[in-house]
Order: sequence, then structure tokens, then C-alpha cells
Amino acid sequence: MVLGYNVVVGYQAQEFSDILPAESTVYDVVRAAAGEKTSPNSVRSILGAFGFSGDEADKPVKVLSGGEKIRLCFARIFVNPPNLLVLDEPTTHLDIAAREALQAALKQYEGTVCMVSHDIEFVENTAETIIAMEPPGARKYPGTYQYYLEKSTQLSTSETAASDNSSETNDQRKERRRERARLRQELQAEKKHYEKKVARLEDAIEQADVESRRILEQLASGEALDFPTLNRRLHELQIDQERYTEEWETAAHKLEEILKRNAEIHSD
Repeated sequence: MVLGYNVVVGYQAQEFSDILPAESTVYDVVRAAAGEKTSPNSVRSILGAFGFSGDEADKPVKVLSGGEKIRLCFARIFVNPPNLLVLDEPTTHLDIAAREALQAALKQYEGTVCMVSHDIEFVENTAETIIAMEPPGARKYPGTYQYYLEKSTQLSTSETAASDNSSETNDQRKERRRERARLRQELQAEKKHYEKKVARLEDAIEQADVESRRILEQLASGEALDFPTLNRRLHELQIDQERYTEEWETAAHKLEEILKRNAEIHSD
């Protein structure tokens, strides 16, 4: 590749949150990236969009969960973004609210974004061009993910028909249709299972996030509380959120494979 004139690259690695300064606050990290010309209100507005509203902006980095660190990394990028973002699996460890905030930020972003992702819903809601790795190299589809599915199916069907010089008998066509129907039926049950699992995990992540926010509000209230119990519960919720997120990623990836296989069956 050759970068264009005046292109400034911003790279978000999948696990680069570990380099965040542990003793700094959330606000300090984003403020440092923003530059002197950015107002404090603009910094807090970006932080709020990525789930760090009010007192949460003053939390030290060292107490953040994995998901919160990833959100902070994106807030740091978007407070003063370069004109080319390169994102490696950007939704890894993000909860539902943060994923939606990232989608909205990318929609408003005026530069170019190049990303790789296994999150099919995220790709559907953000990508405007698909570059597919297809033998013998790469093929560019100038459209959304749905356009890519439709166009790639058409191309695959056309190429298969062009290379197939043998004629198919009626019996062979009937047998192929029966086999296709059987495979679709098998996939349908599996598809429903993973759709329910993804929805259940998203609900669990959201509930854990709501309870975590409620506890943080209690801890910040200054009232006489059972601090050890609340802190212990907050830690449990952070562990649960990370576990639910990992399970969600696995289930979403499996659902993506099923949908892809279903598309292949329809194009057969």
C-alpha cells in the first residue's frame, strides 16, 4: 500500500488498552489526546458518548474493566481523530451501548475507516465498501454488507455455471433441491438457537451494566453504606460482563457462520 498525501493514520489494535496510564483518570487521558484547543465541555461530551458520564470521567484507569478500557481508547481517538482510522476487531469487549456509540461515531466521522471485524451486525451498520479475501486475491465490493452478499452470490453462481459444462438431469435437480431443503431445515433450528443465545447474552450484559452504574452512583453519593459489599458486588459484575461479552462474541461468530452457510445453500 501507498499512503496518500497528508494522510494521518490512527491505529486501534485489538488489545492495546494495556498501554493506558494506570494512575491517570479517564478525563485526563482524553484531555491529553484532545489538545489545547479542545474545550473541557467537548472532552466530557465525547466521554459521555462512550459511557463515561458525570463522576465516571474521574475514575482512575487502573480500576477500569477491560470493556471500559476499550471504550476509553475509542474516546481518546475520537476526541481528535486522524483522517484514516485502522481498526482491528473494534467491537471486542464492547457492551451494547458502547458498540452503538462507536457505530454512531463512525457514521459521523468524516475521514476514512479501514477495519476488520467478525461482528456481522456492526459491519452491516457501518461498512460502505467490502474488501473480500477471495481466491486468487482480494475483490472490492463498492457497497454495504448486504450488497456484498448479493453480488458475491451472483458472481459465484455465474462463475460456477460458466465452468460447468455438464448438463443436469431432472432427477439430479430434484435430488439437489431435496438436499438443499434438508440442509436449510437443519440450519434453521441452529440459527434460532444462536439468535436466542445472542439476545439473551445482550440482555445479561445490559442488566449487569445497569446494576454496575447504580452501585457506582451509590458509592459516589457519600451516604453511609456497606462499602465492602458494594465493591465486592461491583467486582463480580465486571467479571460477569467480561464473561458474557466473550460468550456473546463466540455465539455471534457462530451465527455469522450459519447465515453465511444459509446464503451459500440458497445460491447453490
